[in-house]
Amino acid sequence: MNKIISINNPKSPIAEAYRGIRTSIEFSNLDKEIKVINVTSSKQNEGKSTVISNLAVSFAFLE
Repeated sequence: MNKIISINNPKSPIAEAYRGIRTSIEFSNLDKEIKVINVTSSKQNEGKSTVISNLAVSFAFLE
C-alpha cells in the first residue's frame, strides 16, 4: 500500500500525473464508451499494478 502515492501523498507531482492520465482517459471517452483499460509491459516487475492502483484511486476520488 506504500506505493499508492495517490493516497499517501495526493498533492505530489506524481499523484498529479496520475490525475492527468485519468483526465486524458476521460476525454478520450467522448465518442465511444470505454469499457476496458489495459496496462501492459514487456516484462515483469515494471509497475503495472502500481500504475493501475493509482489510476483507480484517481478515478475513485472524482467529485
